[in-house]
Amino acid sequence: MRVYIPPKQKQTTVCACAAMICGAIVFALSYFVTSGKGLVQLAAFALWAFGLWIACRYSLVYYYYAVEGKNFRIVKVAGEKHQDVCNISMSTGVFLKKVSEAKDRKPVRNRFNYCRNFAPKEAYVYYFEWNGAMAEILFEPSKEFAEIMNDAMIAAQSESKAETTNGWYEE
Repeated sequence: MRVYIPPKQKQTTVCACAAMICGAIVFALSYFVTSGKGLVQLAAFALWAFGLWIACRYSLVYYYYAVEGKNFRIVKVAGEKHQDVCNISMSTGVFLKKVSEAKDRKPVRNRFNYCRNFAPKEAYVYYFEWNGAMAEILFEPSKEFAEIMNDAMIAAQSESKAETTNGWYEE
């Protein structure tokens, strides 16, 4: 089993704090506004909500990725609670590329974002078949983990093509 935990970037926490502080400043400035006070306060609450969302989604929670045999797992960690959010057979995978290199992929209906950081510098997309439709997972592994995952995906696909029996064996 190979496991990778992406490092936390400081920009995520800074972005959350900056949005909340800007919200407080905008709310304080609404005291001096005579017309449109409600709109200014609404903008302040929107900044607070954005900062709180960033803090709850990216700063207080993280994900780690694991390749276990033929499966790709993603585990969400919030405090002491570990929750499996993804467990996919690698034989369903089509490709694993950096987001910048996968611009020509077809649009999908199911997209899952399991990045640890807000607006990561280098994210990967895992494009796979799910319930008869194409789906993708956005996550941020290291280059070495992505290579391990590509190798596991190729091995799982070659094994699944070799298994064409329905469970009954003839002698």
